[in-house]
Amino acid sequence: MININNIERVENIQKISSNIIIEAEQDKKELEEKKIEKRKEMKIKANKMSKLKSQIDNLSKSEYIEIFKIIKMNSEKFSQNKNGVMFDLMKFSDKAINEINNFITYIENNNLLVENDEETRNVFRTLIN
Repeated sequence: MININNIERVENIQKISSNIIIEAEQDKKELEEKKIEKRKEMKIKANKMSKLKSQIDNLSKSEYIEIFKIIKMNSEKFSQNKNGVMFDLMKFSDKAINEINNFITYIENNNLLVENDEETRNVFRTLIN
């Protein structure tokens, strides 16, 4: 003989199981979306760091030394050998990256000012001669 209470219990268990499965699928979907977002963020950061590396590679020795000072002041990890200083920009703090970017912006602005000043001097030279 089938007991109505047993049927209700089975139905409740089935509902609970269905809810657990739905929640698990939602959690899995959310986790997958977070992974995709994280990959996108890492790709963007890698592109930014690649650009920053190119900018650093084009610096003069004295400017490179200033970058090294920023790295040391922020206690970022680096290694040093006879070939120079090596570091991984991807592992640097946002603060250190911002300071390096600010320094490079300062250099670029300063170089533009020097170029403009040089052009102005050349104009005056031609006017005087």
